[in-house]
Amino acid sequence: MRLFRYATGKTRRTYDEGVDALHELQKGGDEAYRLEAFDFGRRMAVEREYRANQDAAPSSVCFDETGKLMLFA
Repeated sequence: MRLFRYATGKTRRTYDEGVDALHELQKGGDEAYRLEAFDFGRRMAVEREYRANQDAAPSSVCFDETGKLMLFA
């Protein structure tokens, strides 16, 4: 995921949401943000199913008519 500065369009921050990054966060991240093993496993199973589904429409971003709001679809 990438966050952009609205006025300039430049990338402000990039987050890695890949499966490997999530596993690393679960193993070595802050204790306050860790999930129980069962919950983490369930979320990873849902993520695998979602990524395996080839029929899912890709997400996209566009601006509204005013050019001031970003819409995510």
